[in-house]
Amino acid sequence: MAGDAGTDTMRAAVFKAPGEVVYERVPQPTLSPDRPEVLVRTELATICGSDVHAIHHGVGMTPAAVSPGYPGHEGVGEVVDSTTERFRPGERVLTLPVPDLAAGFADYQVLGPEQLLRIDDGEIPASTIVLAQQLGTVIHGIERFWPPGGADVAAVVGAGSAGLLFIGELLRRGTREIVVSDLDETRLDWARRLGATQTVHAPHESIAEAVRARSGGRGADIVIEAAGYDDARDAAVDCLAVGGTLGMFGLAERVGLSPFPVNTLFRRKATVRAIYGAQSEPGLPSFRAAIARLTEEDALPDVGKMLTHTYPIERIADALAHASQPSGACKIAVSFSDA
Repeated sequence: MAGDAGTDTMRAAVFKAPGEVVYERVPQPTLSPDRPEVLVRTELATICGSDVHAIHHGVGMTPAAVSPGYPGHEGVGEVVDSTTERFRPGERVLTLPVPDLAAGFADYQVLGPEQLLRIDDGEIPASTIVLAQQLGTVIHGIERFWPPGGADVAAVVGAGSAGLLFIGELLRRGTREIVVSDLDETRLDWARRLGATQTVHAPHESIAEAVRARSGGRGADIVIEAAGYDDARDAAVDCLAVGGTLGMFGLAERVGLSPFPVNTLFRRKATVRAIYGAQSEPGLPSFRAAIARLTEEDALPDVGKMLTHTYPIERIADALAHASQPSGACKIAVSFSDA
């Protein structure tokens, strides 16, 4: 049973040690009277690839800041209390905490008003609107990755939810050829449905070879690395055309130094752009655009079906284990329903 505002405890994921997150009942957070804050009851959360990196590899983790609910940062919920006039009880919101304050794998979380966006369309399913967080990071990324001269041929390494959403952004900008690779055939099916012109089942097939075949041997004008692993970055660099752009979206596989194909990058005379922390952008414009895209333009039909698996919060350890080895999964959700 979920915690309720005014009671003492709530359900939450609790980080114990690297690779170990468990379900516990913990004290509910309370609002501070000294600063503007909002108490949000979580309706649905989703697991991000960065959550797996944080829990298993310590990437992006600030141990002193870890609280119950960490590292969940993709969620939709309802305001139950507020010390600011910007948000009122009963309003539905997209939760956008910065990584150090992420606590979305819990019944309740306290956020500053700058980390929330109101969802005015109350009819849109949680399974759809929760993906506005991921889409917002993708919009933020493509704005910074996009080459000045545009891109005729693109490659996307990694077909998780971010990689799949990048397909839509590339199509919107007129990209003719989009080659996508992944380890899982379920995700590649999604990539084809969303408009990829060719898919590559790694590691048995080479995305670099597929890109060269599609581009007359030239390579890709833009390559987006959306998996966050060393092998994926190696494959991404190998796809680049001379003068191409590498967009680094996936987090590092480890803290500290990582192997990287520097010689290939130099010989391709490539531009490398990395992004992080879209939720720190003043005014949250990328996430506002994502909400508008999902609620007004209907540009991504059936996007909610990308949530292929949903676990109750009581099974958070199973959900995170599945996300670490995402066989047959596209996006994994964590539900806070009492059902």
